[in-house]
Amino acid sequence: MKEPYLCLPEKKDGVTKVLCLFLLLFSVASFFLSEKFFSWKAALQLLSVILLLLFIQITTKFLLTQYRYGYENATLFLSARQGKREKNYGSLPVTSACRLLSGAEWKRERKAFHLSQRVSLCQNLFSANACYLLAPDGEKYVLLIFEPDENLLRLLREEIKPKKSDTKDPGGQ
Repeated sequence: MKEPYLCLPEKKDGVTKVLCLFLLLFSVASFFLSEKFFSWKAALQLLSVILLLLFIQITTKFLLTQYRYGYENATLFLSARQGKREKNYGSLPVTSACRLLSGAEWKRERKAFHLSQRVSLCQNLFSANACYLLAPDGEKYVLLIFEPDENLLRLLREEIKPKKSDTKDPGGQ
């Protein structure tokens, strides 16, 4: 039995912080402008609320959350920690996954797969090294997007070997 492996993706949140700052500033500015321009009041207040909601969503998902990926006995464990609260997203037997793709491979091949669900557990808003893990779900696939480090990626690639049926017809068409 191998030791369990825990992967904590690196946070690169400079761009995310700047985006959140602009969203918050534009939200406040549009609210104050709604008082000055009475004919645009409803539209500017709506814009203010939408920008504030985007600010809250991005801050919660990318700045306050630490995603964790664990690997033990050919099973990938997924969880997220936000403050003292930890949420377990579940586990996936890696042998049941059919493909592990890089971002460039996913862009080329995504039309071939019919997805039933798409789950993003990326630590960073604009992730350059995201991996796309496909697992069958009946006639469709579940797509898991996450950011493993090199060691976890190596462990996953050892377990996931493309089957001949996957290389001929990746979408199950």
